[in-house]
Amino acid sequence: MKSGGSTNNTTHAKLPKLELKKFSGNPIYWHPFWESFESAIDKNTSLNDVDKFQYLKSLLEGSAAQTISGLALTSSNYSHAVELLTKRFGSKQVIISKHIELLMQLPKVNDGNDLKQLRQLLDRTEAAVRSLQGIGVPTETYGTFLTPVIMGKIPQELRLILSREASDEWDLDTIMKSFTEELRIRERCALGPVNEQEKPKEKHGFGFGFRPGQNRRPPTSSTLFSSNEGPPLNKDTWCTFCNGPHPT
Repeated sequence: MKSGGSTNNTTHAKLPKLELKKFSGNPIYWHPFWESFESAIDKNTSLNDVDKFQYLKSLLEGSAAQTISGLALTSSNYSHAVELLTKRFGSKQVIISKHIELLMQLPKVNDGNDLKQLRQLLDRTEAAVRSLQGIGVPTETYGTFLTPVIMGKIPQELRLILSREASDEWDLDTIMKSFTEELRIRERCALGPVNEQEKPKEKHGFGFGFRPGQNRRPPTSSTLFSSNEGPPLNKDTWCTFCNGPHPT
């Protein structure tokens, strides 16, 4: 006999298997890599240090793998491996320098109407700023170095607009805010409707090819043969009187 009490059936969704991305030695990607690895492996209490070290080695490539290649796969070396990697690739100053280096390699935008290149420059800069903010680096630390790089990449006319919004000394936060707003306005104008569009040409008909509203006398035969208006005359194709697509 079934009991009168209710039974709670809990359905758990089957989550996809997580695949950690590998780290090849670019300092910009060290913190995202380590946070993912730390959550999935490092803080997993069901794994011992040897297993964690094994997982770590399998996710390293390039210069990152070479950094700990001399360490034997032992329990005590796991913490040493993490320390070596953090010192080499997790230094905030190294990450700042790498971001500025990549931004300096971006091509200079010479045309203020090249919205695609301007958007790419702005997006790359915002990504760098947000990445540094994510690891606790304030803009005051790198703004002095990054602002001249950005201002040197944009056209002269845009540089003047952004400079008017800033104070006597360029401030990165103000420059980025003005840059974002100015580019947003230009993109919105570029997508606006056209005021006057080309009207479709009217079909040829009676009236010697005239358009409605024209006040002209019918041309003489000599005028029709000497006129430069309309399509090329061909007695086998075009009518010399109505300019229609048929023989005269």
